[in-house]
Amino acid sequence: MGGAKYEQAVIVRLTGGSGNDGRDGDAKSELARVVSRKNSAMQRCYATWAQAEGPRATRLRVKATLTVSTDGTISAVKVAGAPPTLSECMTTKLLAIRGLPALPSPQDFAQAYVFELPAAPAPTKSAK
Repeated sequence: MGGAKYEQAVIVRLTGGSGNDGRDGDAKSELARVVSRKNSAMQRCYATWAQAEGPRATRLRVKATLTVSTDGTISAVKVAGAPPTLSECMTTKLLAIRGLPALPSPQDFAQAYVFELPAAPAPTKSAK
C-alpha cells in the first residue's frame, strides 16, 4: 500500500441524554463507556476520509445523536457536521454497538467528536 499514512487525534465527549427517569446519569455513563470502545473505529473512519481528501482534510467537529431503544440497541443514528462518506462510516459503526443498558423508554444521547490531523513536522534544514 503506497501513499501517506494519516494519523489523527480524536477527542470524544458525551454531551447529554434526554429522559428523566432517574437513571439518566447511570445510562449516560454506561453509554459513554460502551461507545468509547468504538473510538478506534471512529478514528479509522476519519483516517479513511482524510486520506481520500489529502491536503484538503480539515479539523472536524461532529455530533452523533444516538437513539437507544428499550432493549439496549441503537435504533437510529444522526450524524451532523461530517461529509457524507465519513457520516456513513460512523453511522455503520455506531449501529453495530451492542451491550448498552436496557431503558424504560427510548432515549436520545448526543456524542461529540473532534477529529484532527496532527500538525506536520517543521521541515529540517539540510547542512551544506
